[in-house]
Amino acid sequence: MSVGVVDHTTANSSTISFGTAGNELANLNITTANVSSASGSNSLVLLGKANTANLTIGTLNLGFGGAIVLANTNTAGDYAVNVGSLNGTSGTVKSSNNSTVALTATLNLTGTSTGNFSGQIINTSSNSTTRVVKSGSATQTLGGSSNYTGGTLITAGTLVVGANSAIGAASGGVAISGASQAILRFNDGISVGNTITYSSTNATSGVARLVANNAAYTVGTTGNFTSSFAGGDADTTAKILAGTNSQGSTATLTMKFSDTSAATNDAIRTSDVFSLSGTSTNAFVLQLSYTGLAAGSFLGWDNAGTWVNAVSGNTGNNASLAQQGYLGSFSAFQTTYGSTIANYIGAYGVDTTAGSAWAVLNHNSDFAVVPEPSTWLLFAGGLTFVIVMRRRRA
Repeated sequence: MSVGVVDHTTANSSTISFGTAGNELANLNITTANVSSASGSNSLVLLGKANTANLTIGTLNLGFGGAIVLANTNTAGDYAVNVGSLNGTSGTVKSSNNSTVALTATLNLTGTSTGNFSGQIINTSSNSTTRVVKSGSATQTLGGSSNYTGGTLITAGTLVVGANSAIGAASGGVAISGASQAILRFNDGISVGNTITYSSTNATSGVARLVANNAAYTVGTTGNFTSSFAGGDADTTAKILAGTNSQGSTATLTMKFSDTSAATNDAIRTSDVFSLSGTSTNAFVLQLSYTGLAAGSFLGWDNAGTWVNAVSGNTGNNASLAQQGYLGSFSAFQTTYGSTIANYIGAYGVDTTAGSAWAVLNHNSDFAVVPEPSTWLLFAGGLTFVIVMRRRRA
């Protein structure tokens, strides 16, 4: 079934339905759908065949009092609606109308033109779950207060997070995967608790976080950012623990993971590779964590094709020997040495209880956890090399 424009903007509350129980649609193509109401509420209700239907809306504009119901059914299954561009300053995307069975309704953002939506994407009941997939090459902004729990998948294009709950409940994770460029972008000041997992194989994919001048680099990092590549090294979680943007303008931190590197000694690496840029020469604290991290491990830096201690890439290390190779968490380190990280640039440590390695840095690069060798170089005062012999792990 092909439809041109659905203009459902009457003042009175009413519903337009495509597909009903027992007459589910296999195909539907709507060029443009406008749904709003000057008073009351208007709904566009869809029902395709579970798992197989191809329901498409080129441009969906939702306004005040407007809603779209993705799967109005009491039949369990997976349902999906493809939307090229989602727009509106209000309105609601719903999974169903209070379904009494378990179903998942996917909003698949497929388009090649920009969309900006500040309304809600919600679960309708405890049984029906809404899920968001970003699969088109365009940029789509979500800026509303949403509670959907089915999670968010980004396989192409850019998804911009413009509000703290725009990507749903914290229990719904965000995954960045596939071979196309896929970017998750957070506007300045946004804080989310959703776990972000990363397995994209495209070198231009990543997470971009805007941080205002004089704001902490830690803003918005309550959720974990974790690699999830199949096989290989253990999944790795990256966190910035401290640091402030003093660049004079808003900074864009770009972050991503890889399960490979071109380093000639890459076989020694025990975590996935975390790439970070955007902090300029500001001091910050980076931590990488994974299950099974061994005592004596440290944060490594890919220095022109060789994994070395990450602090060796700093400009002006001023940490004392006691602050290098610290055994414990960074928070415990700060209890002893204070909160001003500029006082101990070049400090680093390992917390085997939490499975974390951290370092105080002022350079950007590719980082990974490296196990303790029999001999390694510690940088003290930026110019003096002190060789410390340590026993290998048994």
